Amino acid sequence: MEKIKYFMMMALVAMFSMTFTACEEDEETGEKQTADDVLIMGQTVGEWFLEDGDDETVFIFNANKTVVFTVYDMKNGIYHGKKSYSGSWTIINGKMKMNVDGETLRMDISVNSAGNKITLTEDKDVYKLEKVPEGFTAKKLDTMLMLCGGWLNDAVGTNEAMVYMLNSNCIFIYDIKKNSGGSFVSAYGDQGKWEWSDTFKEVFKSRTLEYTNIEVTETTFVETTKDDVKYSYKRLSPDELDELLNATMIEKV
Repeated sequence: MEKIKYFMMMALVAMFSMTFTACEEDEETGEKQTADDVLIMGQTVGEWFLEDGDDETVFIFNANKTVVFTVYDMKNGIYHGKKSYSGSWTIINGKMKMNVDGETLRMDISVNSAGNKITLTEDKDVYKLEKVPEGFTAKKLDTMLMLCGGWLNDAVGTNEAMVYMLNSNCIFIYDIKKNSGGSFVSAYGDQGKWEWSDTFKEVFKSRTLEYTNIEVTETTFVETTKDDVKYSYKRLSPDELDELLNATMIEKV
């Protein structure tokens, strides 16, 4: 049995060595890459996400040793903006080395036995990354995170809005009234849940709305029904969303 494990390990090392340079050396520290480093690099290639306080970060580690990661500002589960970074990465002597924007980070790295969690440690700081779940992609996560917030239906004469939250809650807001100064003064809301697998759904107590496609940008949100009917929304600023929620009487599920 031990011989079988040994030969399996050697086969994996050989496979990943075809992608990653063997015996890579850190020019600054002089440390050299080991066979275990090559294995961990193979496990690290892919898409990962990290939750850290009010921030959500999505990492893409590529086999060509480039890395792209995007930090999403998600205060109270609402999208406030994002910023993307790119650079290079490698693993030498059990440490991940990342060069981003002229700065070098070195962190101890470990991968769990299932290969779906990475722990990065830098001094006393510990970062736990999770593999992007099967059926998801970094692009889909990007859309989901940007969706979280308030959206006002921009059809003429419509006084409706939608609110999506990171915890999968959503609120349909209707009968919105404003004062002469344009501030929200009253509205009614129906709270439900949103989910996105093969289709995008909004599930409320008395009805379920289903859409075949959604598109989200910094300022717009469009959802499309199976009959190809499109509903367009414009993003509310965080202050506008707070004002609208404070003016809304919400019926909970």
